[in-house]
Amino acid sequence: MKYQRNASVESAPLSDETLLYEPKSVKFCALNESGAYLWERLATPRSVSDLLDDLGTHYRVENRAQAQQEVQGFLDEFVRLSFVAVDPASNGHAASAGNGGATASRSDAPYGTPRIRVMDESEVLTAFQITSAGISWWVM
Repeated sequence: MKYQRNASVESAPLSDETLLYEPKSVKFCALNESGAYLWERLATPRSVSDLLDDLGTHYRVENRAQAQQEVQGFLDEFVRLSFVAVDPASNGHAASAGNGGATASRSDAPYGTPRIRVMDESEVLTAFQITSAGISWWVM
């Protein structure tokens, strides 16, 4: 099974997180570093195995089985939120999508559990101390 991000979702990098906005449902989420890395990889259809391989080229993954559970949970939450969909063309036997168009660079950073923090608009405004005019591009 392969997953791909919803093309209508907009993203903006922030200091320690990446903020995502899904305009149809007016949902916001913040992703930590490893969550943002996975989000970028989902620009093209990726299986859990593909994503684990990608993580291994970018981070030091000590426990692949644990990382697999965490990545699957991350994807399940993203599907529930409609930020990611199961690729309808995937059948579980399709060839790997390659590197998703991005160049992976090895980091000595240890892998951290990907996190999704769901936020409403008032939390976004409070957390990032910006006015609604400052995010008007999100809702136009």
